[in-house]
Amino acid sequence: ADLIIGPFFRTNFITLLSYIQGKNITMVNPFTINIDGNTAPLFKVTASYMEQARNLADYVTHRHNKAQLILVNNHGADEKAISAFKTALYLQLQDYPSFIIREINYAQGGINAVTAAINSTCENFVVAFFDGEISVTHFVQTLGKKKYDNLTLVVSSKWRKYDKS
Repeated sequence: ADLIIGPFFRTNFITLLSYIQGKNITMVNPFTINIDGNTAPLFKVTASYMEQARNLADYVTHRHNKAQLILVNNHGADEKAISAFKTALYLQLQDYPSFIIREINYAQGGINAVTAAINSTCENFVVAFFDGEISVTHFVQTLGKKKYDNLTLVVSSKWRKYDKS
């Protein structure tokens, strides 16, 4: 084999990763995290922001009659990608007036702006577009203490690196 796409499960991933070490075989794996110390040619696949927005809109509209999507951004370096996400999200939800999209500048309003935006009458999807261990930790801890029953947090897979448990 010259190319392996997959596998779906972590145990198989580790076995295949061991197999391709030192061989001229490339692996494309969208499902599992990278392994430290890996020297094999491994590529991760992530959906574009536009496709992620379309999938989120599809998920929300099929599971809820009313929802609020709160986009939290600190206006960092990834403005083009975030703009693509917002454009796709607005496009997907334009025919759904019971779905509201709100934008919050986290750098200006902080966690208080986010908690003030939570709507108690519907499901709230908080989509966070910021990074940084201190910001992420404070954000997650504060939302966790509030014990919202109607909140779904949507974040980047980059946040995994902050998990210290």
